[in-house]
Amino acid sequence: MHLALYRSERPERFDEIIGQKHIVKILRNQIKKGTVSQSYLFAGTRGTGKTTTARILAKAVNCTCSDPGVDLPCGECANCRAITEGRFLDVVELDAASNNGVESLRQITESVQYPPTVGKYKVYIIDEAHMLTDSAENAFLKTLEEPPAHVIFILATTNPEKIKATIKSRCLTLNFRHVSENDLLEGMKRICQKKDISIEEDALAVIARKADGSVRDALSLLEQCINAGDELITRELVLEYTGGAGDDFYIELTDAIRAGEAGTALADIDSMVRIGKDAKQLLSDWLLHYRNLMICKYVQDPSELVNASSENTARIVTQAKSLSDEAINYGIRLLSGTVNKAKFSTMPRILLETCVIKLIVGESAEVRTEPVRINANISMSARTPRTEAGTAPAMSNAQQVNTKAENHRLESRGVEASQSGTPKEEPQATNAYEKQVQSRPNASAERAQDVEEPQPLFEQKFNPLEGAPPDRHIVEFEANQNLDEMWDRICDQMARADAMFMAMVAKYTRLVDLHGSELTVEVKKTKSLMADDALNELNRITKALYGDKFYITFRVVEYNPADARELSQVEEPGLQRFDDELIDAAEEKDEIAKEVAKDVADFFGVDKIDIK
Repeated sequence: MHLALYRSERPERFDEIIGQKHIVKILRNQIKKGTVSQSYLFAGTRGTGKTTTARILAKAVNCTCSDPGVDLPCGECANCRAITEGRFLDVVELDAASNNGVESLRQITESVQYPPTVGKYKVYIIDEAHMLTDSAENAFLKTLEEPPAHVIFILATTNPEKIKATIKSRCLTLNFRHVSENDLLEGMKRICQKKDISIEEDALAVIARKADGSVRDALSLLEQCINAGDELITRELVLEYTGGAGDDFYIELTDAIRAGEAGTALADIDSMVRIGKDAKQLLSDWLLHYRNLMICKYVQDPSELVNASSENTARIVTQAKSLSDEAINYGIRLLSGTVNKAKFSTMPRILLETCVIKLIVGESAEVRTEPVRINANISMSARTPRTEAGTAPAMSNAQQVNTKAENHRLESRGVEASQSGTPKEEPQATNAYEKQVQSRPNASAERAQDVEEPQPLFEQKFNPLEGAPPDRHIVEFEANQNLDEMWDRICDQMARADAMFMAMVAKYTRLVDLHGSELTVEVKKTKSLMADDALNELNRITKALYGDKFYITFRVVEYNPADARELSQVEEPGLQRFDDELIDAAEEKDEIAKEVAKDVADFFGVDKIDIK
């Protein structure tokens, strides 16, 4: 059966381990001195060699080679071969991701009491140790603290912070580092020479960069490119199979940004997306290109720090000289933030294209808007509903009062303007359109005429939803109209469905504020539960009357019921009767509760039971 490259080329001795020299040195010294610890914690990211090192350590402590000149493990004795083939009885591997319960750990704690069958030590390798449950870790603590002399525990994890401190304190912790690109490059070179594979060094450099410090990822990418079947694996082939673009693309893209050619840059991105390149990968690689620009800006000889061919390195150096420090730093900050956003985005291409525009025009491309607080007093000029006779009702008293108030306000503003004798200072233009208006001739005169008729705070018009009933109002919002009319309409609609319940809502609530589309209703604290029950129905009615323009929220306050709006007994003569009935029903329930509490107290022989 074919084995994946990362399995078939797994290191079998300490000198074959890539990029973990500090750990190899510690383990070798322990083996030579006979000071091997009884419990280890191998911590590091994926693919850095934790499990492989644990198996090599198990070989070394059970190796039967007696030659003092041989570095253990020898890899040739019967025990070494048996461990390599996975048939050595005294080496037990446990995947804690799928065996994380107490029962699995209990089997280990019971088996450690028995001496090894063949080797000198029984070695337990627990992979993904952070997946153990709390109860399993607690059951394992005592055995881990005082294991038998013939037992070695090796815990491997990618998340050491999730392991209990009590377990960490009982282990010798060895931190596995990210493998450097140079170490990955040298390791893959040896494998390619061993398997007689023709591959360009630039292609290996791309794989090493894509692996992000993981040996397993590097070998998986290498095998993917080998399976392409080409006689020579080139850099272009690796980029094609890994979803990235070449350095030429990012150099030309950055040149287009520097020249302000947004169309060219967007067209280049489109061509890459069309041939299957991933937008997230393009963003990440573009960020690396800006990192290379920074390196070439400040480093005299960047060839060792920049992962690119010598020709492209020279082009990057030239490009870096043409860009300012501020431009490079801004590009790094922008692309770095966009890369993080793209991880959770379903449309990363749009984020990439937005970066192009922002890099050309700078931070000014960022549109910032401030929230606007709308006056609580709004104008609601409702179109009169259609009647059978086709006549419109007269203006209500509230509308007349508000109209007078508006006229008085306008007159007072005119008096103030005449007393001052000086026109108001014109506000600065906030957008391109206002700047254009200000630059027109006689713009100030036109604005002076506008002052005579002040504009409302806001003006929004909307039509009723299609299919609305014939008496559906079309509401036009202006400024300075009382909210009571709106609340009356909402309460009226609800009273038709449940008049008794609505009597309570109308008595102990009032509409007090409008902020954006949020209608705030104050409710007496003692009636908050009642208000919560009515909230869904109120929002349904509000949507039926006004579409999706508003929604209602409650604000619980302490105020006297006398302060609430009085119900009109003329319009709704039955509301007070319903209210009294509700109060009587509540009092009856209280009396029943007291009687039940007394019976329970007598049954249990206690003096009193508090009712809450």
